[in-house]
Amino acid sequence: PRSKNIRPSNGKESAPSNILINASCSNERIMLLSGVISRPLLASIVLALFLIYTFLSNIGIRHLSPHMPTTATLPTANLTVSSGIPPNIWEINFGPPLNEDNAKSIASWITKNPGHSFTLLTNDGGDIFVQSRYDSKPFIRDTYLELKNPILRSDFLRYLILAAEGGIYTDIDVDAIQPFSQWIGDHTNVNAVIGVEYDQRSDPELARGMFLPMQLCQWTIAMNAHHPLIVKMTEAVAQAIHDLANTQGSSVEKVMPEKADVLLTTGPAKWSEVVFQYLSSVTHSKVDHRNLTGIKQPRLVGDILILPIDGFATGVPHSGASKKVAANTMIVHRFHGTWKQDPGNEKSPDQKIQSERVPE
Repeated sequence: PRSKNIRPSNGKESAPSNILINASCSNERIMLLSGVISRPLLASIVLALFLIYTFLSNIGIRHLSPHMPTTATLPTANLTVSSGIPPNIWEINFGPPLNEDNAKSIASWITKNPGHSFTLLTNDGGDIFVQSRYDSKPFIRDTYLELKNPILRSDFLRYLILAAEGGIYTDIDVDAIQPFSQWIGDHTNVNAVIGVEYDQRSDPELARGMFLPMQLCQWTIAMNAHHPLIVKMTEAVAQAIHDLANTQGSSVEKVMPEKADVLLTTGPAKWSEVVFQYLSSVTHSKVDHRNLTGIKQPRLVGDILILPIDGFATGVPHSGASKKVAANTMIVHRFHGTWKQDPGNEKSPDQKIQSERVPE
C-alpha cells in the first residue's frame, strides 16, 4: 500500500514542496529503484538527498516555509518476516539539522533493510503523530503534548510510536550492521527484540551512570504494534513524568530533569524496570538480571527476544562487550548525543567508543 501522509491539525495535507517529502514515492517506484541501482549507489543517493536538505535547513529555508515536513517516509514493500514486527523503521530528530554522519547512519538502515519503510519525525511531526494516534487516550496524549523538555519528549515518543505502529525505533546516531532478518535468526513467534546495554556480571560495583545490575537498550528497539509490554511502558512513562513534576513542585510543561531523572523516568533504567516486570508477569516467575547475565546467544523469553551485549552495544567499555564489530553485532551506536556529555565536555564511559565508520 502507498504510504500515507500524516495530516496536520488543520486537516490539510503537507505540501510535497521539499526534499524529504519528495523522497516518498510509490511502492512500485521504490522497488524498481532497488532493483536497478546497487545498494552502495542507493546509499550515496540517500546521503546526497539528506545533505541537500541539511544545506537548505542551514540557510533558513526550513523555517520560512509553512509547509516544511514534519515527517519523511519511504513506503513499505511487501515483506514476509518470521515475526509479528512490522517492516517499519522510525527515527526522531529534535536537535539541529542532520549532518553527514546522520545521513550515513540513515542510509545504512535503508540499504540493509530494502523492504522496510523509513520515517523520520521532527518535533512538530511528533505532535501530529500523538494527536492522531492517541486521541482515545487523553492522559497519554496530553502528557506528551504538554511536555516541553526535548530529552524526555524524545524518549517518550519512541515508545508511543512503537505502541501505535510497531517496527524498529532507532536513534539517528546508530548504524545498521546486519539486516533485521538476522536479528531474529531461526526464532519464531517473536514480537519484540531488545538488546542488553549493561551487564554488571560479577563486577563488585555498578558502572558509572548505571542504576541496575542489568540495563536494556532503548536507543534501538523492535516491537510489534499494541504489544502489552510497550503499551505498559507508555502508561508507566506518562505517570513517571507526572510524578517527577509533582516531586519538583512543577508542571509537566516546566519539568526540569537532571540526568538521573531522565534515566529513571523515561530512559533505560525505567525501560529495563518495565521489561523485567513484564517478563515476570508472563512467565509467572521472577525474571531479573540473574536470568540473563552473561548470555552469549539471543534468548527468547515468551515472545521477547533478548540479544546479548554485542547485539546492540558492541564497543561499550564494560559488560564484556567486543571492541570491534563481531559476528553477532546487529547495530553500532555512535553516541553522538550531546546531552549525555559531562561538564567540561568529558564524555561518559559509553561515549568513549571509536566513532569511525564500520568497514563493510
